[in-house]
Amino acid sequence: MTILTNATLFAQISGASLGTWDWATLGIYFAILLGLAWWVVSQKNDSSKDYFLAGKKAGWVVIGASLFASNIGSEHLVGLAGTGANDGMAMAHYELHAWCLLVLGWVMIPFYERSGIFTTPEFLEKRYSPSARWILSLISLVAYIFTKISVTLFAGGIVFKALFPIDVFPGISNFWVGAVGMVLITGLYTILGGLRAVLYTELLQTIVLLIGAASVLFIGLHQVGGWSALKEIAQGVDHQAGFKVILPAEEENKGAPTFLKEMAPVQEETSESPDGEALAETENAEGTAEVTEEVANDTPETAQDQEVADVSTEEQTQEGSENELAQEAEAATDEETVEASRDVVVMSPIYQPTGDEEELTKEQLARATIRDDNVLEIDELTQEDVDQIKDVVGPEVYDKYFANREFKSIDEVAPPEMREQVDHFNLWKPNSHPKYPWFGLLFGAPIVGLWYWCTDQYIVQRTLAAKSQKEARRGTIFGAYLKLTPVFIFIVPGMIAYGLAVKGHISREVLFDGNQAFPIMVKEILPVGLKGIVIGALLAALMSSLASVFNSCSTLFTMDIYKKVYPNASEKKMVWVGRVATGVMVLLGLVWIPTISMMKGSLYNYLQSVQSYMAPPIFAVFFVGVFSRRVNAPGCLTALIVGFVLGMARLACEILDGFMPFVEGSFLKWFATTSYTFMCIYLTVVCVFLMYLVSLMTKKPTTEQLEGLTYGTATAEQKQATRESWNWVDVVASVGLVAIIIVIYSYFIG
Repeated sequence: MTILTNATLFAQISGASLGTWDWATLGIYFAILLGLAWWVVSQKNDSSKDYFLAGKKAGWVVIGASLFASNIGSEHLVGLAGTGANDGMAMAHYELHAWCLLVLGWVMIPFYERSGIFTTPEFLEKRYSPSARWILSLISLVAYIFTKISVTLFAGGIVFKALFPIDVFPGISNFWVGAVGMVLITGLYTILGGLRAVLYTELLQTIVLLIGAASVLFIGLHQVGGWSALKEIAQGVDHQAGFKVILPAEEENKGAPTFLKEMAPVQEETSESPDGEALAETENAEGTAEVTEEVANDTPETAQDQEVADVSTEEQTQEGSENELAQEAEAATDEETVEASRDVVVMSPIYQPTGDEEELTKEQLARATIRDDNVLEIDELTQEDVDQIKDVVGPEVYDKYFANREFKSIDEVAPPEMREQVDHFNLWKPNSHPKYPWFGLLFGAPIVGLWYWCTDQYIVQRTLAAKSQKEARRGTIFGAYLKLTPVFIFIVPGMIAYGLAVKGHISREVLFDGNQAFPIMVKEILPVGLKGIVIGALLAALMSSLASVFNSCSTLFTMDIYKKVYPNASEKKMVWVGRVATGVMVLLGLVWIPTISMMKGSLYNYLQSVQSYMAPPIFAVFFVGVFSRRVNAPGCLTALIVGFVLGMARLACEILDGFMPFVEGSFLKWFATTSYTFMCIYLTVVCVFLMYLVSLMTKKPTTEQLEGLTYGTATAEQKQATRESWNWVDVVASVGLVAIIIVIYSYFIG
């Protein structure tokens, strides 16, 4: 799921259920944030070092918190919980990449610090050539504008529209008010305060993120009955899935599935809506049942309203654009649709067939793991499914569709010995697993992790602002410990949501669409007041990501492009250019939002995966460059160019295979469908091989060129300075982190 869809889901479920104390919590958060930003902006920012590197005065606590907040986006709050509900701990491999921050602190920081760089592409210029710097700077800028900036703004607009369904300014959608508002708040303190403003506001946002997510964890764990109870539900027993029930074909709306609906909840006549307006008087229970039946069968307008009320249904039944998702989020929070009835979701075990697909009955095929969509027609239901339906649709609907029919038992349809066993407490999925093969995750995914944490300007810039190597290294160690927390505050809550749904304590929608896990838990188990903190955490994730990318773009443009063209520019001129560059990046992001909103969701998912294909060449030129004295500029450029071409070719083949599948068994089919974790490994091997091959065929770099830039050319003074920057505290803290990671890997084995 993309960040856009995750924000939509979160906004739909939580946006219309905030109370007075929740709004008060949000108000306090923004008051503190703006006060902190004002204090930081009032500090001196006269030189490029002040503006782009916070005067190189940042301490380790601020650096570590900023590393964490920059990394955590709204997709972590919602998306990781979704993978926890669907697949358990499998996705934790990525969060356990916390050790990559140790590599940044212990391996890369000494080279960055002694080379005096402002940007990571600048390091490539010092190690290889100006061409390498230009290539990486331009690619990074384009990627930031067309993904991180515009996507974050789009998500912010969706959330704001959900929280404020009534337009603030007549004729102007609150979506745009929210997107522009995020720019004005985040962009203003970033433009005026530079990296210092980003660092200190992210310290506050880290605290809000941890408190908000931890509240969901502890309350959810209490409700599910504790850790042991969770393991009994989520490991080694029948894997339950949620299936939506489709009405007969003759009652479909223009070919789109019409789902059976639950009875709409009965409201008291004087009940208040979340925004304080009285809701209209509702029908009694019998009338509600009649309305439910009519909704399930009636006009296209009615069916359309029902589809709008559930974004998950839209995603499962038709290929929609991100713009449609945004419209659904807006409609879901409209006061006329807040009480719209939900689709009926029944819980049933997933079936692992042993024979050919052609031999399966329709009831078995509907539950088989080979089935892509979790929907059931009425004649595919079991008696256990019907028993679940009886209490939620009302007597008239039940009598019409179910009362006079016979259904098989679940043991007849899916014998116990052939049911899939839930494996949520297992990090080590088999290599045949389509999404999480253990070998690819253990050896391929770290390539992406090392690229992101050790070479991406978006992350590394925080450590470049440190007072010293010692502060930078300790900041990475602290950030690494914070990086471990998503395993427990994001993934485990998803597993808890699965357990609560199986026990019937929260909506079974979680079993149908795991990405509903975090939003539903916020809505159904959190008390008033804590919901506001969690919404604040979502906004903190959005704003910290936005501020970080604004400042990184500004630094890349000013130091890697403008200063190269105008090398004699004054310090004040470069600060001014940096502020203007930030403003331009903001405007480009706003302009690109409508384009993103028109992209199809599946295509945008492909675009998001581009980092898996960008990482290998960048990883190779940085890490081989500091460990080997033999590789040179021609080898670096070859690896960068060929690596990027191969990565984009893989992306193109992946997209084409989705529209026009390649022939089974062909090279193109293999190239398009091999797990991206394995593809990372293959591309890295190719890049390293080409780098060495071309370097060996061309001139060897001189020792003077490499002084202080590789392990073999560091001077005695440089080595001594690095040695003096750490002591036993840093070693023990680093070893402790690695020990925790090993314990997690050892514990979650099923």
